[in-house]
Amino acid sequence: MQNPLKRKSLTPSPRPTWTPFQALAPDFLRPFDESWFAEANVPFPSIDIEERESDVHVTAEVPGMKAEDLDIQVTPSGDMLLMQGEKRSEKENEDRGYRNIERIYGSFRREIPLPTRVDGSKVAAKLDQGVLTIDLPKADGGDAPHRVQIG
Repeated sequence: MQNPLKRKSLTPSPRPTWTPFQALAPDFLRPFDESWFAEANVPFPSIDIEERESDVHVTAEVPGMKAEDLDIQVTPSGDMLLMQGEKRSEKENEDRGYRNIERIYGSFRREIPLPTRVDGSKVAAKLDQGVLTIDLPKADGGDAPHRVQIG
């Protein structure tokens, strides 16, 4: 058994390697971390919906995508817009004796509730420089799902 009255050594212990900055660093650098977007549940693509007098106007940001990479449909009830797509990109760089190939693949699917019923057979969509614009005319109803052609 140890003597409880025995004094401990008065030699200073080594300084800790931990600093308060280390505790703050992850939160400070967090906005620059790509995983932050996934944790923040930021949906892709970013969309704007505007209900106008005669139609519903939807704008979506889809940078680097082509019309053939996107699939847009209106549900039979005319109250939901289904948007899905897949982005495929490959970039090759051969310089200074080394070869670098970057591949980016990703897909998305969004089900966007509409503020009113629309006529899926009269929907017009346009893709221009990474901005998808969809005009959905208002209607009383619809019978079948309608696939939208992007012009």
